[in-house]
Amino acid sequence: MQPHTPNLRPACVGRKGRCGIFAVVSCCCHKAIQQLIKSSPNDLIVEILTHCPDNAASASELETILQRLLGEGKFKKWWSAAKKVIAKDPRIAVPTKKADPYILRDEPVKVETEILETFYATRHPRERIHLAEKLIALSDRVDEIKEDLPKILEILTESVQKAPQLTEAERLHGVWVRNDYARHLGIDVESLEPSSTSIILASKDLSALAETLPVQFYKRFLDLISRVYPDTWTEAVINLLKNSSGKFTQECMTFLFERDSREALQNTLQLWLEEQSLKSPLIQWILKNRKSRKYDAVLSPIMGPRLLAAALYAIDYEALQSNSTRRIALAELLSDDSNLVSDLIQNAGAEVARDLAQSLLMSQGFENLTKKSLLARFIKAFPQIQSLVGGDTEREAERFVVSRPSFELRQKELTELINVKIPENEIYPPISIAASASARVTRSNSAWPSA
Repeated sequence: MQPHTPNLRPACVGRKGRCGIFAVVSCCCHKAIQQLIKSSPNDLIVEILTHCPDNAASASELETILQRLLGEGKFKKWWSAAKKVIAKDPRIAVPTKKADPYILRDEPVKVETEILETFYATRHPRERIHLAEKLIALSDRVDEIKEDLPKILEILTESVQKAPQLTEAERLHGVWVRNDYARHLGIDVESLEPSSTSIILASKDLSALAETLPVQFYKRFLDLISRVYPDTWTEAVINLLKNSSGKFTQECMTFLFERDSREALQNTLQLWLEEQSLKSPLIQWILKNRKSRKYDAVLSPIMGPRLLAAALYAIDYEALQSNSTRRIALAELLSDDSNLVSDLIQNAGAEVARDLAQSLLMSQGFENLTKKSLLARFIKAFPQIQSLVGGDTEREAERFVVSRPSFELRQKELTELINVKIPENEIYPPISIAASASARVTRSNSAWPSA
């Protein structure tokens, strides 16, 4: 039985077209709409689709309508949660590609049934893995697909074993999805080949493998590392941290903190700072979390001018290595966080601050206006480095070295100019303005009779 849907179609029931839903919004019961927004987002989408041509609408068209209903502030969060509910509604066909529309079906079809049909029809290993993962995620109870579990497991096992086109990360992803099905059938996952352990042991670059995994598998990957290397997992995760970026950096940090590896992490960060081997993504994470109480004990010892020097070096290196004009995230962080520079140089001496400011001015990773803005923060903390902009720098630029004979020749020319040539121009006394005006009048009057 379908849930009761409030009546949203009064006088505007006959209006079709892209603007029809806006007519519905303007004349429908406000309370009924708010009730659907709050408790039944899938029913709201069904009502919207009934007013669209062919009962279908693209994602962008739906988003435009929903933005008007909810407002810009609430829309994004609501829509992210609503899409998960809509995906399970048998009345709505959810697009599998960005260009596909949302369609209101004539007859409800279970999402599991639709995915199963696609799974059996496709021959692409990557697509099979994603469909199988989606299928088990959508099923509230595995009983709904219980009869198909053995067949799905067989197809997945064959896909991860024999598909040469799968990358290392895709194969590991497929193994994990396969293992989820095997556990529901009571099968020992370590007896299946390839196993997740064998993939890790065969990998030549765990950092590259981690970076290409789906984000939701980061924690599972680190758990696997700790099982494969029970005695040296801390060193293994710290090595992964060194080359990490984005969400994987956060996951590595959380994993190490949860397993009481703070001391090893702190010592390693200090060593990397001294060796100048900290990389831009890790520096960015450290600077963003410098005031976090959770990480304070580990991060506070390395906060200082040396970390700022490492950041400037990393920014300059990234700018020199890049062939495009794409933004440098670490440079933007230094520019946007107005307290960051002062936090890092508060315990530095004037000479160290001057050296850092000089490094900033020479960096290729900042625009000129950004450099001046950052330099102002240095000057605010250390006014004595004002000379880096204007002042002594300009005066020094005006000086130049000449030989003694050349200097004496110029001095002689200047003396002659002052004592001889300028006075020669003053031999003839200047004519007064009044006398000059009188002469002009006399000439004018004398010429009048002849005219």
